[in-house]
Amino acid sequence: MYLRFATILSIFFFFLACGDSRDPAEESPTAPITPSFALITGSASISGSDSVTTGGDYFYYTCLSGGLAAGSYYIQTHTSKDGPVGYGPVNYPSYPCRGDDVSVSWQDSDFEVWAEVYNVLQQSLGTSDTLYVTVDITPPPLSASITGDEEVAPDEECGWQAWASGGVSPYSYDWWGALTGSSQTIYGELSESSYLWVEITDSSSQADTAQIFVDVGEQYECDWR
Repeated sequence: MYLRFATILSIFFFFLACGDSRDPAEESPTAPITPSFALITGSASISGSDSVTTGGDYFYYTCLSGGLAAGSYYIQTHTSKDGPVGYGPVNYPSYPCRGDDVSVSWQDSDFEVWAEVYNVLQQSLGTSDTLYVTVDITPPPLSASITGDEEVAPDEECGWQAWASGGVSPYSYDWWGALTGSSQTIYGELSESSYLWVEITDSSSQADTAQIFVDVGEQYECDWR
């Protein structure tokens, strides 16, 4: 009787210990990874010129402030015209600011600048405020000129070159008068004295005209070939 009871008790504890062979990890899902700090405890602000009247590179600075945990952060600057324009680390609170240059030209319309902040795990913590930039750039004025011989022998091939000062490259050229063509430099023969004109147009649609009077005579010789 005692032996039978002991056997039954042993079998009971065996099945109690081995009855569930599933991995315990399957019973409890992995907890989601969360950032060690969040931007909601602080803030990021962006500063720089909000009105641009000349072309060039402008710096926009993003600074962290508030109750952020001390440590490294990463700042990605964005513009609505170029997308991401700069990325790099800052250290809060000792070096909390980062500056990125944004290239602006007369061709740009008004645009926006903002920054996104990341932690060391490359998790986005949020964005800064948005800076609205007004662009009002007038291209530099265009001036045209011609270099070349003003005195040439008849029916002797000579050359003349158009020059653009100011404006916005690239330029296009339109020659007329004594000779016609569309290159910066034009070559040809003149049989009689006459004017040579060129109109230069830049990429901002500005145009300017220059002229030169070429005197033709047997006593002259072409120096510019």
